[in-house]
Amino acid sequence: MGETRLKLERTGVELLAVTEGRTEPVRTYFRMRPPRIRVASDPEWHVYRAYGVPMPSSTPEYKQLRATVRINPTGEAPEPMSLDDIQTWLRKHHRFGEIPEDQADLLRPTRPDFNNIHAGHFLIDRAGVVRWVQIETPADDLTRYGVFPADYDILAAVRAGKL
Repeated sequence: MGETRLKLERTGVELLAVTEGRTEPVRTYFRMRPPRIRVASDPEWHVYRAYGVPMPSSTPEYKQLRATVRINPTGEAPEPMSLDDIQTWLRKHHRFGEIPEDQADLLRPTRPDFNNIHAGHFLIDRAGVVRWVQIETPADDLTRYGVFPADYDILAAVRAGKL
């Protein structure tokens, strides 16, 4: 996202990432792994709910969908895996969980309705009007889980939205 941030800044757009992590673990994590973008913490999911980001309940059907879909969204894994397996593989690959704050965040109880947050991307103008939305994947089709918009898609949306 750092490269995307630079491209957007050249067009006058500011980039902000919002994470569901608790503030202190997020601060510690980013002290060790500095982001190249501004990051806000929203551990109670207010922003996610306000913008309609899918947070499906862990129903038996949703758990089955997570178990049967085969994805490799970043191309880093040796092969496509179930959603739970790819998340575990990526955590190990990126060494998430190696600091105490990571462990605490992994063990944090989640609310049943909000433990499957999908990523959302929004372009919001200075008046607060949402001009563009991209949700990584709908709740009933996880094949695009972890796939984010390309820079050219975001920049095209900026031009089209006259931000």
